[in-house]
Amino acid sequence: MADSIQEFLNKNYTSAISLEDVAKRFFISKDYASHIFKEHTGSPLITYVIQKRMEKAEELLASTNKPIVEIALEMGYNDPNYFSFTFKKYHDMTPRQYRSRYREKDE
Repeated sequence: MADSIQEFLNKNYTSAISLEDVAKRFFISKDYASHIFKEHTGSPLITYVIQKRMEKAEELLASTNKPIVEIALEMGYNDPNYFSFTFKKYHDMTPRQYRSRYREKDE
């Protein structure tokens, strides 16, 4: 079951997704979904989704010229400011700083 949940999240992490959505999708309680997912991955479900989003955002920031607002939307964040806040929380720098730093290393 945990593998199925992880596969579902890997395919849908850019969507607005909640623990409740996952529980309904797999016909289990939120508590059980949370428990088995954390036991399987070592990470809370929402943390896993955020990490997937941040990994993909890093890739897009480093390899494309897409505007940060567009990347935020692609990652499932309707509020680009919240995306930047979350990105900074995970990377200790803003998306703009990350892009600049990454590009400086390539040049």
